[in-house]
Amino acid sequence: MSAATTPGRAAAPDSPAPEGVLKLRLSGFRQLFNSLDPAPFHQRELDSEAAKYIFDWASEAPARQPLTLQLVLDSGQTDPDEAAAVPSAVQDYFRRRAAARRKEVRRLMREGRISLCVAIGFILIATALAQWLVAVLPSGRHTTILYESIVVICWVAMWRPAGIFLYDWWPLVVDARLYDRLAVMPVILFGAVAPVGQAA
Repeated sequence: MSAATTPGRAAAPDSPAPEGVLKLRLSGFRQLFNSLDPAPFHQRELDSEAAKYIFDWASEAPARQPLTLQLVLDSGQTDPDEAAAVPSAVQDYFRRRAAARRKEVRRLMREGRISLCVAIGFILIATALAQWLVAVLPSGRHTTILYESIVVICWVAMWRPAGIFLYDWWPLVVDARLYDRLAVMPVILFGAVAPVGQAA
């Protein structure tokens, strides 16, 4: 899906945005981006609060609901080249966020595999130690407590890999898929689009 801009001085409707459409009013398009980011305008990070607001809005939309972002410029004029770069800049930001989330998933799964190998090695050693202690120590309460303590430690050793493979990875995948939706979301600009310093 390609982003679109409205030509000239197209006015945004004042009625509430329909479902799947988020309308943001801005004093200038640069307000949407992180002013401290030294990257070129079309590669800048979105403002953290704006990005979170858009993400939270999208997360509440139905999974199959097409999404559209409407940016309403309240000021009288802006640089047309800058305005033309806004839709792709917004989409590129969310595309990068999706890629970052997938990179996190890969890192987490690698950590999970390493943690699992460490845990299995520890369990093998601890189990062998527990069996040896049971064999050499006299039967009794203290031996039982020692054996059960080793069993508990073995369960604790599996906590981290189990947490990764059962719970930790899927929220990142959900985020990545939502960022994918935002990366193809049409971004429509409303308001005056004229060179800075010239009449609209």
